Amino acid sequence: MKRKNVSIIGAFVALIGMVFFMSSCKGQADETEPVYKRTNMTFELENKSGVQCSVVVSIIASNSISNDSKLAKEDTATSGVISLNVGEKKTVTINGILLSGTTNKSSRDYIHLIKMVASDGGAHFPSDYTSGWLQKGDLKTFDNAHFDIKITSAKFDIIKH
Repeated sequence: MKRKNVSIIGAFVALIGMVFFMSSCKGQADETEPVYKRTNMTFELENKSGVQCSVVVSIIASNSISNDSKLAKEDTATSGVISLNVGEKKTVTINGILLSGTTNKSSRDYIHLIKMVASDGGAHFPSDYTSGWLQKGDLKTFDNAHFDIKITSAKFDIIKH
């Protein structure tokens, strides 16, 4: 009789342990929705090209490691079309640039690529300014920067100062 009671108690303890184990595993199986950290960036454009032009700035945030996470692998913040008269200077702010993302399973810092295209509708070749991939913290070197828009050899050039 004593042995039977010990077996029943042992089975009961094992059952309780199994329930706790399964419930803790179930809670860890689901990945939480991502929480993203974003920033804004401001810079100045000056049209020194001698012709009216428009500029579009795109900042691409990329996460090269996916690990099947819910975190976005790529995200783009853009200025939209910015029109600049001859000699005009404009301060531009791009909102919502993705810096990092976190879930309960993973965390990612994003690298950035800044692209600027200046054009006048066809008389000159558009610019193809690209920053190259910016690592963590490098994006700050573009905040409050000044860019000149010029024309050289029938092509727009954007020069960072």
